[in-house]
Amino acid sequence: MVIFLICVVFFAGFFGGSLVGYGIIPPSVTLINELSVYIIFLCSIVVKVKAHERFELHLLWVFVLFLMVAFCSIIVNHYFSLRPIFSLRLILRFYVFYLALINLNLNKKQIVLINKFLFLLFIIQLPVVAYKFSIQGFAEENIGTYAIKGGGLTTMIPIVAIAYMMAWYFLVKRSNWYIILSVCFILWGIVGQKVALLFLFPITFFCLYYILIIRNSGFHFVRDISLSTTILLMSAVVVAAFIYTEPRLNRERTIGGKIDFNYAFNNASKYTTSELPTDARFGAGRTATTKLAIKQLVNDGFNNFVFGYGPGAMTPSVLNKSNRYDSRLWKISGSYGITGLVYIWIEYGVFAVFLFCVLFLLFLKESWYCYNIELDPYWKSFAAGSIIFCLLNLFIFLTYNINPVADDTLLPVFYYVMAVIHILPVKD
Repeated sequence: MVIFLICVVFFAGFFGGSLVGYGIIPPSVTLINELSVYIIFLCSIVVKVKAHERFELHLLWVFVLFLMVAFCSIIVNHYFSLRPIFSLRLILRFYVFYLALINLNLNKKQIVLINKFLFLLFIIQLPVVAYKFSIQGFAEENIGTYAIKGGGLTTMIPIVAIAYMMAWYFLVKRSNWYIILSVCFILWGIVGQKVALLFLFPITFFCLYYILIIRNSGFHFVRDISLSTTILLMSAVVVAAFIYTEPRLNRERTIGGKIDFNYAFNNASKYTTSELPTDARFGAGRTATTKLAIKQLVNDGFNNFVFGYGPGAMTPSVLNKSNRYDSRLWKISGSYGITGLVYIWIEYGVFAVFLFCVLFLLFLKESWYCYNIELDPYWKSFAAGSIIFCLLNLFIFLTYNINPVADDTLLPVFYYVMAVIHILPVKD
């Protein structure tokens, strides 16, 4: 039953948005995701009680400090309403999932079964994206089963998938299917027109090269010069494909434009730092919006800089649709590209941002440790992919969007992966 409920959490995350978007189910049905999390948590308590074992509260200190910061923010901002509950619920629910997973005493056979289910969910995205591409052509709406609009996860899912595929290829089995599937995920990023991948794909390739080749077997001059040259050429081809198919990155402003690397990188930089053309008071790029938010936090004084504007200030309220955001934040809420850093800083303050950075770094440390001590190729490859997952989450949190802290699709997968990383040394 527990394995089934874990799969329900993932299934709801990967399909709930589309089912709601197409009107097949009402939005309230997607709460089965959270309901399953809380049932799994209760099951984990029962497991520990029956086994006469201590319930492990790993990383609880991080979230206790976070709750203390949240409480201070509520007091300072006089935010005595339901908004803090809505915000805290979004952020804490998958930590509850994490605690449940590390206390369920799952064996490796059960974990492998869940991994196969996740592998299937990731692979299903490819034919869905291919179908949408056949209808829409190159467009940000070329996304998977998790939603009908919004391409934020197109920046993350392909990189996560490629990380694990390449880890399996180099450490477990040299199957050409892993190469083919990785190429398909790269193509998804291209047809999904996510400019951030122009930088993230090459960085990911070189990170994987270091983790899977150099770190695993040492540096060998002839081999590594050859491999690094190959990766550099492959990165150039991928970047060129982005420039050719993305109108924002070529001078002709059309699909099939001239490939000019210098122009593309300059334009990509302008894209993220630009203001809204129709109103310069709003940010149209992520860097511009982040600067706007920090400027307002500084100008509004010490209390807001340290404690934000209150939990829920940027979280839409289902009970008050006429006033979805705090009125003090009209510039920020009307801007494009709100990052996780901005979201957490605005709602909880600068200390909360620091705590989330610490959380991601602690997960990264555990993944790195697991990779270095693990001898079984399957679990070593799992740890290698998880290192990339941690680095990606930290980067996305700081620079791109709020998915690393408030998301139904990839966030539960991340906490599941980190739970497995935590319990692997114990199982060994």
